[in-house]
Amino acid sequence: MGLPDRHGSIGRSVVRTLGVLALAAVLACRGEAPPVGSDWPAGTAVTVGGEAITVAEVDAAADALAALKPSYTRPMLRRQALTHVLFTRAVARLGHADERAAARAAADAWRAGEQGALVGRERRGTWNELGLDLWLAVRDLQPDEWSPVCEGAGLFFAARVLERSGAPPAVREGFVLELVEFPWRDDREGLALAVFEQRLVIVDPAFGAVVPERWKIPMMEPE
Repeated sequence: MGLPDRHGSIGRSVVRTLGVLALAAVLACRGEAPPVGSDWPAGTAVTVGGEAITVAEVDAAADALAALKPSYTRPMLRRQALTHVLFTRAVARLGHADERAAARAAADAWRAGEQGALVGRERRGTWNELGLDLWLAVRDLQPDEWSPVCEGAGLFFAARVLERSGAPPAVREGFVLELVEFPWRDDREGLALAVFEQRLVIVDPAFGAVVPERWKIPMMEPE
């Protein structure tokens, strides 16, 4: 003989509660935050060392990288955006909020013409020689056009295109640039490896399949 409806409702409620708790436990083991009650900003894809990286940031970089890798799928482009651009940029911010704010203020003042003329340095090359942060900033500029203030890993910068050569595809285009930099970290060369010392949390479950195992294994081990 079955339980009365009231008891059946209680039983179903217990099962649902246990299911929610089990899901939360699974997400925690994977380094993922439960979707309800999260303190992360809306639209957060992942966090590195507590620094949020949004889906919008990932997709903006992925859209640009599609010009270099037109055969890549969307998940592959998102993977490149995270591992080659956004992870390092996020790690550079950790513990340097004041220095970063001062560098941003100096860069904005210079861009607005309030800080006098700074002597930029010349950079030449394709996307590979320039690096992705710089290439992302100048890829759509015309000769003699300055970029806005852009963020790289551990610095802000602005760049002016002196020359660009080569025809599409984008991988073949070469640039001659004038580059003005406002760094807030002196250890920028080591930031790519420093990524692996930080804790990774996958907030949006869709990114569980995007982040490569090479990054997941060291960054998602239990503390």
